[in-house]
Amino acid sequence: SSKKLSEGLKFSIAWFFPVFISFSFISGKQVHYLLPIYPALALIIASQFDRIKKIAWYDHAVIVIPLLIVGGVFYYLNMTHRINDLAPWMNALPIQNSFVLILGAFLIFIWKTKDKISFLWKLVTANILVISVLFLGVIYHTGNAYDLREVSRTLKTIEDRGLPLAYLGNYAGQFDFIGRLNNPPQVLTTAQLFNWAKEHEEGRVIIIFDGEPDFEKIKPEFTSWYRGSHIAILSSSDINRICKPQPNLCIEH
Repeated sequence: SSKKLSEGLKFSIAWFFPVFISFSFISGKQVHYLLPIYPALALIIASQFDRIKKIAWYDHAVIVIPLLIVGGVFYYLNMTHRINDLAPWMNALPIQNSFVLILGAFLIFIWKTKDKISFLWKLVTANILVISVLFLGVIYHTGNAYDLREVSRTLKTIEDRGLPLAYLGNYAGQFDFIGRLNNPPQVLTTAQLFNWAKEHEEGRVIIIFDGEPDFEKIKPEFTSWYRGSHIAILSSSDINRICKPQPNLCIEH
């Protein structure tokens, strides 16, 4: 039995860690890409849980401490805005995430149990809490930063209208499949931008912006977070109105 468990644990580790590490190096990754390896994580936890003979205080700490750390990190980042330049969507995260995780950790810690079945329910409760905060407290508020469906649908609408479409910078084809685009956007360099806008008066250009531009003043056709930056779709007239006076604003990425 122990041999089978050992082989099963090796299989789960070989399933989870190589995929997790590989996906970490993919620039266009999205959170839901990791869902297929969640069963492997569950198997790893279950295999180790089966080895527990007696519930000790440190078993409870293993559940509570990560919740406290994540809750504390959420609170620190919300209050200090330390990574706003790297992840501007952090401003949209409700600070209640911190309180929910910290309060949840406290309640789980004082939930005293010594038998394995009750401890298992405690573990399940912690998982439900983390997943709920992840989806309702993070992805729901910041999903567009890594979910490309909305911007891809907008690009498909522009293509269906027969309007010329271009991308300023290095285009990796990230919108083609999701948006079902028939033709990829034309790739432009910063030096080509204004000539293209002049030649395509009805054109639209996809631009990635560093920092946080004043989109209320720019009034683009579409704007959203985009990973650690902002993305916007500007018309050719917007290019002439906004980018010409501020040449360092619209640059290729």
